[in-house]
Amino acid sequence: MGGRLMTLREAQAFVKKKGPLFPKEDEWAAVMCDNGEHEWVQLGDKSHEQGATRGEVSEEVTTQAVLWLPDEDEAPAEMEEKRNEEAAEEAAPSETKVEQKEKIEKKVSVAEKPAKQPKNENLESQQRHSVVLWKEVKWQRLEESLPWSKAEQYATSQGGRLLSFDEARKFLRKHGAIYPGENHWVAVGRQKDRKRDFVQIGDMSHSVGKSHVRDFKQFPWWGDSDNGQIPWMNVVLWTQMKWEKAGPGLNLETSEAFAVNKEGELLTMEEARMLLETQGVLFAHEDQWAVVKTHGGRDWIQVGNRGHQTGKSYLEDFGSLPNWDT
Repeated sequence: MGGRLMTLREAQAFVKKKGPLFPKEDEWAAVMCDNGEHEWVQLGDKSHEQGATRGEVSEEVTTQAVLWLPDEDEAPAEMEEKRNEEAAEEAAPSETKVEQKEKIEKKVSVAEKPAKQPKNENLESQQRHSVVLWKEVKWQRLEESLPWSKAEQYATSQGGRLLSFDEARKFLRKHGAIYPGENHWVAVGRQKDRKRDFVQIGDMSHSVGKSHVRDFKQFPWWGDSDNGQIPWMNVVLWTQMKWEKAGPGLNLETSEAFAVNKEGELLTMEEARMLLETQGVLFAHEDQWAVVKTHGGRDWIQVGNRGHQTGKSYLEDFGSLPNWDT
């Protein structure tokens, strides 16, 4: 950028005057100390006071911000032009007070004119909410049978997770038996909340959607068997989380329509953050929001990392839904 990093003193003086540059965020920027050593300064106010240094905290720091000043030794063309103008003014004959006043008034009137807005400003704003996060149900018949734990590992390896029993039952009510005339049990639930189960996705020996835990009152004895030869447990059923830029100016209605067209549904906030935890930033160097479902209705989550922390909730940080929500 034709500049240099700020010194620690310059940066602290700057944030003291301006206030937090990234309100409600934890954001650090690199600076130089007077003795030539490197340091980091806090530009937000979420976890530390603005202007705090890295030496004052114990945890690791992360940063996406750069704080700098133009370098006089490598000044851009605009600075060189300004210096030439100042030199020419010094060499010119002195002006009368009236001429000086007229020049000042002219500069003020020019400065007060509103800046010309780019023609595509509205489109640029809409580009900040052009992503849909959704999930769709997938299944795969494998050559060997899988116990519950390996079914979970397979779902994770595909960028998804096992369905809960309620999700599986809801899907099967709409879809019907995945393998009509066959007997297949698939793993559902989660280990951490102890809701492991197997659900029937065929209709030969049991009704489709039957729960082994609820209907037989126990987790099946073969549910943890790892011999690979149990014919009725060689199918994996999981929900895969996906994302795609679907066009600028999305809201809840258009995002839901896109997901339904993909035979899926929008992610919840918990699922979206789980996706970001495993996949990282989905749109690097972009300010990109996507709508998600919550217990209270809906929210928007940041899936880029430009200007906002990845995974940020719009409602939590700004207290209301964005103006593009409706």
